[in-house]
Amino acid sequence: MLFATQVLVGLYARSVMTSAAFDAARTVAGGQSAGQPGVVAGAEATARTRMGSFGSHVVFDWREVSVDRVVLEVHATPPVFLPLHLSPLGPIDRTVIVRTERFR
Repeated sequence: MLFATQVLVGLYARSVMTSAAFDAARTVAGGQSAGQPGVVAGAEATARTRMGSFGSHVVFDWREVSVDRVVLEVHATPPVFLPLHLSPLGPIDRTVIVRTERFR
């Protein structure tokens, strides 16, 4: 039962983290916010809030914020209930790439 709980919590953490990272990158790439100071910090803070207490363990690495695209890498270790050598899921590493919106 503990093994099944570990798998479910790990998959849920992956899903929430991926969604929050995509939303943060999309916010930064938004047409009105592109290039404005403080947008990256605000988007990251919102993403951490959406993830709850798990958000404090997530590392955001903004690889590229340019006029063409936003590249965000997020890294975390999911919550574990089992000893690490028995845990079925490893660390979470995601890369989100979003094109910057521009009016033509």
